[in-house]
Amino acid sequence: MMTKKHARWLLALGLAALVAGCSPSLAPATPADEGSALLTVRWPARTRLLPAMAESLRVTVHTARGFQQSRVLNRPAAGGASTVLFDPVPVGALTITAAAYPQPEAGGTAQAAGVTEVTIAANQRADVALTIATTIVRLVIAPATPSLQVGDSLLLTATPVDASGAVVLTPPGTIAWSATGAATVSATGGVLTGVEPGTAQVTAAETESGVASTVTATVSARLVGKIAFLSTRDGNSEIYIMNPDGTDQRRLTNNPANENEISFSPDGRRILFISDRNGPFHIFIMNSDGTDVRQLTNGSRDDWGPIFTPDSTEILFFRTESAGDELYIMNADGTNQRRLTNNTVADVLPSMTPDGQWIIFERMVGNAYDLFRMRRDGSGVQNLTNAPPDDWYHCISPDGTKIVYTEGTHLTTINIDGTGRRQLTFPSGYRDWRPWYSPDGRFIAFASNREGNQYDIYVMDSDGQNPRRLTTSTSLDHYPVWGP
Repeated sequence: MMTKKHARWLLALGLAALVAGCSPSLAPATPADEGSALLTVRWPARTRLLPAMAESLRVTVHTARGFQQSRVLNRPAAGGASTVLFDPVPVGALTITAAAYPQPEAGGTAQAAGVTEVTIAANQRADVALTIATTIVRLVIAPATPSLQVGDSLLLTATPVDASGAVVLTPPGTIAWSATGAATVSATGGVLTGVEPGTAQVTAAETESGVASTVTATVSARLVGKIAFLSTRDGNSEIYIMNPDGTDQRRLTNNPANENEISFSPDGRRILFISDRNGPFHIFIMNSDGTDVRQLTNGSRDDWGPIFTPDSTEILFFRTESAGDELYIMNADGTNQRRLTNNTVADVLPSMTPDGQWIIFERMVGNAYDLFRMRRDGSGVQNLTNAPPDDWYHCISPDGTKIVYTEGTHLTTINIDGTGRRQLTFPSGYRDWRPWYSPDGRFIAFASNREGNQYDIYVMDSDGQNPRRLTTSTSLDHYPVWGP
C-alpha cells in the first residue's frame, strides 16, 4: 500500500482551471455557452511531488459529449511554472487528466497520472485541484525465485512496471532493499547473500512511490567435497570424479579391466577401489586425482567393498570364501589381514561408525540381506533391520547417528541402533539405490533410473527433499561416494 508521504504526487498547489474573466490577458470574453480553462503548473523540485525523472506532462480536458483537447507541458529548464490555455471549452462537466512522462513531449511510459472533474459555468471562475498518483503497480524482482547456497551472493534487480506491464522509468538509487530470514541483502545494491539454510523474505521498495514487492529466496547448505562414481560412458566400468553440483566431471582410471566398489579416505586424498585388471577382483588404492595406483591385496579370491576405518589406519573389506562372503580387516598398506566373521551365510559391505565402536555390515538372512552391527572385535552381533526386501548398500552419517541404505527399490534411514525407520524416497516404476552421505551430513548422493536412463547420479537433502540430477550420460552412472 502506498504511504501518505510517497503515494501521491500532488499538483494541488499549482494546478487550477480558470473560466473566462480570471485573467484578462489569457481569458478573453466568450459566448454564454462557452468558457475557458487556464491550467498553471508550478514545477516542484525534482525530489518532491512530481517524479524526479518527469520531464513533461500531458494534460487533457474532455466532456461526455465528445469535446477533447490535449496539451503537453515540458518541464522548464530552470523550473518555475508552466501555463496552458484551453479556450474555448463548453460549459458543464469537464474532465481533466494529467500524466507525467520521463521524456519531453510526453515520451516514454507514464510515471504518474491523475484525473479530476470541474464544472465550467459561463462567465464564472472555477478552481480545481488535481492529484496525480504513481502508475507503478508492482516491482518485478528478478530472479523471481532466487536460490543460492550459504556464503554465496546473488544480484537481484527490481523493475517498476505499470498495470499493463510497461516499464516505468525511475531515477537510479530509488530502490531500497530489505530481507528477513536466512539471507541478507544490501540496502541499495540488491546483492543477496546466503547466511544459513532456510528461506528469506526479500523486499524491494521504490522510494518515490512507496510501491514494494516481495519474493521468497531459498538458501541451501553449501555443497562441499567431491563425488566419485562409476560410469560405463567410455565403454567399460571406470572411476570418475566431479564437483557435488555435477560440474567438472573427469575420468580418473583408464584400463580395459573393470573398476568397482569405491570409497574415499577420511581426508579425501585417496580412493580405494576394486579391479579385475590382474585376475580376480583385488583392492587397489590411488590418489584422488587418479595418480599413484597401487595394489593392496592379491591371491585367488575376490576381494570387495574396501573402506577405511575412521582413523585411516585400517581397511575393512569382504572376501569371497568357499562357504560364502566373509568380513576382513587389514592395515592401510594391505598387510596383517584378519578375518572378522566365519559362518555359512554371506557377510558383505562393512563400514565403521565414526567413534570406532561398531562395524555395520549386511548379512544374508534367508533370501535377502539385512543390516547388522557388531563390535570391532566381532562380538555383540545385532540385527538392525528385518524387512522382506534387501537392505543393503548402506552409509553411516558423519555424526554416527544414522544409517541410510537401499531398502528394495527406495532409500530409507534408521538410527544407528536400528530404531526410527524413515523412508526417504518413494519410487514408482523406477529404483533409487546406493546412497552416500555428504561430509557434513546435509545431503545424500544416490543412483536412480527415475528419468528413464540406465542410472544417473542424484543429490538430495538428507531428509529426502529437493532431488536434483547431476549426470546425464546415456550410459550407466552409479555407485556415488562423497569425500571431503
